[in-house]
Amino acid sequence: MLADAKVVPSAMSLNDVCCMVPAWFGVSATLALGALTAECSNSWSAGVAASGIMAVVPAHIMRSVAGGYDNESIALTAMCTTFFCWCRALRHDKRVTDGRPTQDSVIYGVAAGI
Repeated sequence: MLADAKVVPSAMSLNDVCCMVPAWFGVSATLALGALTAECSNSWSAGVAASGIMAVVPAHIMRSVAGGYDNESIALTAMCTTFFCWCRALRHDKRVTDGRPTQDSVIYGVAAGI
């Protein structure tokens, strides 16, 4: 039975990719917000709760639904990632005080148009 299952999905057309981009970035924005909350509160359970709340907020659902391309789904991912990297760079731990990920996420945010 498992031998008949496709492991690799079929090829996606450009239309399918354009349709799914907001959904993919909506998921990544939710995960970035959870990581930001966990970083700021030092509690992974708070990060999971923030991700759960973000996943059901109507404004986020409206901007990240598949088929409705909106630049805000990409911009929200850029903002959450930038704030996460910035908070991570402010740590006193010498292993994670590198600001290059923050710089890269700011450049990503500018390229996304925020």
